[in-house]
Amino acid sequence: HEIYEVPDLVPALIIAHNRSTGIVQKHWHNACEIIYSLDAELQIGIGNSIRILRDKDFAIINGAEVHSVRSQNSERKKALSITFSYDFLKKQFKNFDDLYFKIPDEFEYRDILVQIFEELYEIYFTGLKKHSHIRVNELIFKLLGLLIEFCVTEKPSHSVIFSNKYQDRFRKILNFMEEHYIENISLQ
Repeated sequence: HEIYEVPDLVPALIIAHNRSTGIVQKHWHNACEIIYSLDAELQIGIGNSIRILRDKDFAIINGAEVHSVRSQNSERKKALSITFSYDFLKKQFKNFDDLYFKIPDEFEYRDILVQIFEELYEIYFTGLKKHSHIRVNELIFKLLGLLIEFCVTEKPSHSVIFSNKYQDRFRKILNFMEEHYIENISLQ
């Protein structure tokens, strides 16, 4: 389980990668993450499937999906990752735990997504300025609008089985971990 902190003024952890990330071992979190390749060649493992991300391609990792990332080419290394705050997503979409995002292969708004990610990369690569968070939030909401409007799909069967049988228990465990991970462990 990965624990991450979201900056105060932006509802997501955004990282502009400009060097080989090497390997990010298998992990999971309850938030949604999107990885965009500007020119990197990345092997993305999600669950039991693996795909190669190339120029101007996206991978969406939905909440609680085990995933990993491996750089395929040390020369090509520009990428952007956005991990949305779970609490923020729950406030925006009460049914967030029931949503599953997938960018369609023939997505008519792909060019807009590319523009959003390219601009976010430029903002984060060059360094945040005094009021950059305003533009970043504008782009985040535009991105979320496109995702919720056009990219919500039916959960794959393995997710449906998991969510139907264990979702409530799993969410309670995740929420407990998020609330108490910093505390000392004691047996009483």
